[in-house]
Order: sequence, then structure tokens, then C-alpha cells
Amino acid sequence: MRKLKEVARLYLELKLGIRPIARACNISTSTASIYVEKLKELGADYKELSGMEEDVLCNLLFPKTETTPVQALPDFVYLHGEMKKKGGNPPAFA
Repeated sequence: MRKLKEVARLYLELKLGIRPIARACNISTSTASIYVEKLKELGADYKELSGMEEDVLCNLLFPKTETTPVQALPDFVYLHGEMKKKGGNPPAFA
């Protein structure tokens, strides 16, 4: 599934462009572009990357980050009580 090492070889060793890399690896051009940009940011040469396992290279290029919820969930108990009331409109969400 992952083709990072092949993309690295094609880009760093053979100096191919995005579209030829995408065709050779059978991935979209946007995915190939993302991989190449990450390789540029890393700044390593292919000899360094070729000795790495695919998972190690993936974690190096795409580090896992903890995500926290951006917005708290609404108070469902309060909303349930409001919805049970007769008449009127339900409360608007902010």
C-alpha cells in the first residue's frame, strides 16, 4: 500500500517529476506531490532513506499527532428537556 521508498528512489535518485512518479507507483498526482514535498522538507538523500523500514520512514515523514476536539459537545440532557417542552421553536445552536 505504501510506496514511500519507491517515490523517494524515483525522486531523489532518478530525478523524475510528479506525474512520472505517480504513473510508476500507480498513485494519484496529489499523493505523489505530498510525498515529494515531505521528502523535500526532510532533506535526506536516498542512501539514508533506503536503509530504513517503510514504517519508520512513514513515521518520519508523517509523525502522528494527538488530536483534541475543537468544540465541546452540546449539553444533551438540557437539549432533551427543552425539546420535551410544548410549543415554541427548539433552541438554536451556537
